[in-house]
Amino acid sequence: MARNAWTVLSLAIFGILAVLVGCSSEEDRVEPLCQPDQFVIGEEPGPGEFVAGYASSELFFTRTSEFVSASGPHGDVRIWYSKNIEELIDNMCFIVPEGTTAIKEEDFSGSGEVEAMVLMIKKDDAYDPENNNWYYEQLDEKGDPTGDESDRGKIGSCIDCHSQFADFDYLGGTKLKSGE
Repeated sequence: MARNAWTVLSLAIFGILAVLVGCSSEEDRVEPLCQPDQFVIGEEPGPGEFVAGYASSELFFTRTSEFVSASGPHGDVRIWYSKNIEELIDNMCFIVPEGTTAIKEEDFSGSGEVEAMVLMIKKDDAYDPENNNWYYEQLDEKGDPTGDESDRGKIGSCIDCHSQFADFDYLGGTKLKSGE
């Protein structure tokens, strides 16, 4: 029972912080709270691509076995991460290695079904250093690209929101967990 209460409290705090910080513009970016020497840096590269069957693949894990409410434009979410960062994300401050992949399943209607996805892939150091080298892509419910070029790459609205989580290398969802 205490564990569920802690999970609810953690989600509430995360939600409040997200609302307070908001998905703002580049001028409003929040500097990391962690000092440079506090970051734990991951070394093992991830797959660097969308993997069909990720939910049953040994290459991915999730802390949100069911959809959870989250602030932002995604509705309810369930997020899968490449296994190379499973232990890394328990740290308060971390930087993930190239190839790290996150797949955010979205449920806008509350149906419990995947209605769309967002893919994040950590690219090499030259890709977009001002924004931690993240590639973003909007996918349909099957994991196929939406077909719109503006829905992939260096997407400003994604960057504006995810940059608020610099201490977690733009992966704010790593602190979300399903009730246990």
